[in-house]
Amino acid sequence: MRLNRTRYNFHASDSFRNGQYGAEQWLPTVPSEIGKTLSLQLVNVSGQESGEIHSIYEVVSEFPVKLNGQWTCRSPLRNGDVLDFGLIRFCFGRIEADHEISGVSDRVVKSSLPILIEGETGTGKTTLAKEIHDRSEVVGKFVHLNLSAFSPALIESELFGHMKGAFTGAQRDKTGALISAHGGTLFLDEIDSLSKELQTKLLLFLDNGIVRPVGGNVERKVETRLIFASGTNLSSRVKMQDVRADFYHRLCSGIKVNLPSLREDKDKIAEVINSFAQKYQRAICRSLVNS
Repeated sequence: MRLNRTRYNFHASDSFRNGQYGAEQWLPTVPSEIGKTLSLQLVNVSGQESGEIHSIYEVVSEFPVKLNGQWTCRSPLRNGDVLDFGLIRFCFGRIEADHEISGVSDRVVKSSLPILIEGETGTGKTTLAKEIHDRSEVVGKFVHLNLSAFSPALIESELFGHMKGAFTGAQRDKTGALISAHGGTLFLDEIDSLSKELQTKLLLFLDNGIVRPVGGNVERKVETRLIFASGTNLSSRVKMQDVRADFYHRLCSGIKVNLPSLREDKDKIAEVINSFAQKYQRAICRSLVNS
């Protein structure tokens, strides 16, 4: 609630009156409070140590009201306080805007929902994934795994890990990326290169959070936030039957972000050119920037 006056009076009424008259406002409330008044008034207080005078709002009521769940008749108001007056609830303080990172709201960023990022090479998929991780306030680390960098036979081991002797060349136990990112974020780049068989196994993990290493019998429950990236349009890959439809819809269950290429983003082009000009102290023709 934003206050611009030195005093507000709220009158409990059995019927809502349209309009507000200066600092006088009428609010519908329960029958037992009809006719009673609550005031929000500005008062001056001095600091105990500095002696400086500060102005604060305080609530003054002729009957007990709930402030942050506690009954009171008089109390100073602080940022974030919640006051219940009959059927009305007042929230005091600044409400933070729901900021976005390239179309991803703070609510999604700070949730555990999976995120799918689509865009051509160089559009900033990895940068966006790292920014989401940093803003998510998770305590774990950020693990980046580019699936196209491994042969199909090794991807399962990279994801889930393996036990010693599970296959030729497995000379020791290996911790997979899903467990390494426990409590943090796993960024799976080039998810479009994943085989259908591994799509099924990863889909099971998305459903139950259970990891079982290749060649192992012991299962482990992990909590890992997953961000996926694809250089191609996955919905078209579903139509081509390269990607399972249920796997695709599970990846998009949080949000899907499409990053435009640089040639499609004139504002980004201008930003890059201006940054270059400032860094190297070069004058670049404006018509070139706008062309």
